[in-house]
Amino acid sequence: MVDARTLRSWRAVGVLAFAIALVVASGPAPAMGRTANTTGPPAIADAPPTDPDGDGLYEDLNGNGHWGFPDVNLLFQHTDDPRVVDHTAAYDFDGDGQVDMQDVLALFEHDRLVARATLDPAGSVTPGTTVTLDGRNSTASTSIDAYTWRVNGSRVGAGETATIEVTDPGPKRVTLTVRDADGRTATTTETITVRSADQRVIGYYRSWSRYQRDYRPADVPLDRVTHLNYAFLDVRSNGTVVLGDSWGDRQNLRAFRNRSRAHPETTMLLSIGGWSYSEAFSDAAMTPERRERFAESAVRIMRTYEFDGIDVDWEYPGGGGAPGNTVRPDDAHNFTLLMETLDEHLERAGEADGREYTTSIAVSADPEKVDRLEWDRLEAHVDLVNLMTYDYGGPWSETTGHNAPLDRPETAAVDSVSEATRSFADTGYPMERVQVGVPFYGRGFAGVENGTAHVGQAFSGTPDGTYGTSGVYTARDIEQRLNDSAAGYRFHEAAAAPTLYLPDREILISYENERSIRAKARFARRSGTGGVMVWALGQDPRARLLAAIRAALTTSDRPSTAYK
Repeated sequence: MVDARTLRSWRAVGVLAFAIALVVASGPAPAMGRTANTTGPPAIADAPPTDPDGDGLYEDLNGNGHWGFPDVNLLFQHTDDPRVVDHTAAYDFDGDGQVDMQDVLALFEHDRLVARATLDPAGSVTPGTTVTLDGRNSTASTSIDAYTWRVNGSRVGAGETATIEVTDPGPKRVTLTVRDADGRTATTTETITVRSADQRVIGYYRSWSRYQRDYRPADVPLDRVTHLNYAFLDVRSNGTVVLGDSWGDRQNLRAFRNRSRAHPETTMLLSIGGWSYSEAFSDAAMTPERRERFAESAVRIMRTYEFDGIDVDWEYPGGGGAPGNTVRPDDAHNFTLLMETLDEHLERAGEADGREYTTSIAVSADPEKVDRLEWDRLEAHVDLVNLMTYDYGGPWSETTGHNAPLDRPETAAVDSVSEATRSFADTGYPMERVQVGVPFYGRGFAGVENGTAHVGQAFSGTPDGTYGTSGVYTARDIEQRLNDSAAGYRFHEAAAAPTLYLPDREILISYENERSIRAKARFARRSGTGGVMVWALGQDPRARLLAAIRAALTTSDRPSTAYK
């Protein structure tokens, strides 16, 4: 009887001798892998073949769940069998597009020691997280005698599995080295990123930025945000979630899919709705069938582009959004049912994909809109809440005012960021999962004849803004306007907000600069919230405001528990 070890010594004789040896060879051989998926080509032996290492090639021809020398013999005997020839892709071990004697030799010489490491949790984690290292999917032709785990070069464990507790922020290279009975070794490396102990920075990327501002996925500084929300997908009345711009969205989402592979530490969510795409939300959430369709279609797009979750931005359940939105008395309750259905679908997808997916919602800072929602039920199905604490002052106001005042100035009739945050805490939703919203844009007022007071003054219209948008100026545009020597700048201490007056045009702009952004980020941290949400990336293309947020969130001040 000729076994596999003998064949190794005959290899130099050539394929002919190899073939002769296969004819006379018989009997069992050492196992070459782990039990694997049993779907694939039809059976050649007693059981269907399997793909033990998941590479798309069916090395286990006899279907016993292992990859070994009998499978080499079986391929040799059936290279002309229609069950093999008609499934060339499954048996093309040498990659030449056909199945012949070279594939038999390639199967015999196939990699017989493969290291595979699985990390749980994977991607991005917080300090203090315990991570399980699992090497049980590694494969060998004989047996694996040793497992060695290292993190950034330092040995942390041995055995098929190990656990580590990560503490210091930054990327960690987890390396698994396996050694088989013949003394050979194989190595694989996975990376896990430990986020700094500060809070989240969630940035919205607007899909239309590629047209209006030529701000593309490649321009987004993913190293400065913990989460990226892609805005927006549309929803139809029947519940189906669709791309708002079939061409542009595909270009953007493919680009973010590629970037996410290089930035696993950044959680990417697909955001559905927004001000312009909330018209049909009430219809979509109205029936169980439509809610199912919403969840199925949203999850399908999410998985297609390898995103990490879904953000729902219904503006707003029960009314108060754009003119023409459908509104029903049951919107708030149906919103709860919609989020429950979405969460169920994401859980099933996570179980199938071996990971967890994230749900989030964007919520108005208006207490009346907040109080409509069923927070006692939403808490179990919504991981994160982004509070839209901006747009306090604008064209709808009676007098000039701040876009996002931290505290209410004495002369102002509007609410403030701090008041809205305190009010939201009354819902009982965990504040460590809530992000305080900050705008990367300013709002302008036209016809302001006297700019000395800046706020609380009469105005008579709305200026064009940066791109012809009604009174909206990007941070970059405002920064350039500050170079105008005639411009009047003022920082309002109580509001922690700057204003800019352009006397030649009688325009007043309320906006954010690095000083005001730091104040709001410090407030978010000290208040025990989860961090900061930004609307929107691209309005600050040089990322100066993002840098200010990160700096304010990474200090050593201990957060209070005032809003927990």
